[in-house]
Amino acid sequence: MKITKSQYDELKNSYLSKNRSMHSLYMEINKENTIDKQLFFKLINKIRKEEGLSDFYTPKSKRTMFPDENPYVSV
Repeated sequence: MKITKSQYDELKNSYLSKNRSMHSLYMEINKENTIDKQLFFKLINKIRKEEGLSDFYTPKSKRTMFPDENPYVSV
């Protein structure tokens, strides 16, 4: 489930230059090489980090907040 450097560069160019949905990008890359969604989103996050943007997808383990640290609840 690896992709080549040229496939990565093609995905990067498609993501940055075209206004497309994640689904269409995922389907395009799966035409040549079958990859799972987790790897796809890791690649998208890598592209976004290279461009200085925040992650598109953050796993639940990074999103969870402890109830006593909720900034929206005043004590």
